[in-house]
Amino acid sequence: MLNPRLIAAVAMPLFLAAGALATWLGRGGRDDDGPKWRDDSLDDWYREREAQAEEERRRRREGNGD
Repeated sequence: MLNPRLIAAVAMPLFLAAGALATWLGRGGRDDDGPKWRDDSLDDWYREREAQAEEERRRRREGNGD
């Protein structure tokens, strides 16, 4: 009689290997060097923050020069 633990110990790595092989073959010839899209949702916030920081740096320079 087959032990269920033995079946699981043998079947699980086989299923994992089969899944990895299916994923690898499913990709086909596509070369994915990264996403084709760019997340620009924070670009405006970064620009605004940088402008505020630059203004603060300018004020500090002028304040030290007096």
